[in-house]
Amino acid sequence: MGRILVLCDLLVLLGPGLPEPGLRLRPEPALPGLLGMALLDLVFQNDPEQEEPESQEAAESRLRRCRAGARLLAGFCRLLLRGVLGLSAAADVFKRYCTFFGDFGDIIRELLRCTRDLDQGEWARTCC
Repeated sequence: MGRILVLCDLLVLLGPGLPEPGLRLRPEPALPGLLGMALLDLVFQNDPEQEEPESQEAAESRLRRCRAGARLLAGFCRLLLRGVLGLSAAADVFKRYCTFFGDFGDIIRELLRCTRDLDQGEWARTCC
């Protein structure tokens, strides 16, 4: 998970918004799909509705996983909002808004709002 966060930070820092064209990193075409699969595997792995009574240790472990997942999701959102990835890469995140509302609803809701402000036409195609 740490490697993915470092990759996200590098792409944001050295991505399309960089004024010096010689230093820009251009992601490979397969990168959005790979990041999306990693996000699904690492962040959206459990259905929060299927919770069982937890011990104190299990609750703390779930909280740590939730915080790590929120950091990873926020890094992915930064890539979308900075233009490193296209808005179509956000479709899988938008699909899980209702299911993971309790854990990541604020991050996904803010992503929905910001992407709508960036490009309403592309946002509508992505959401539908």
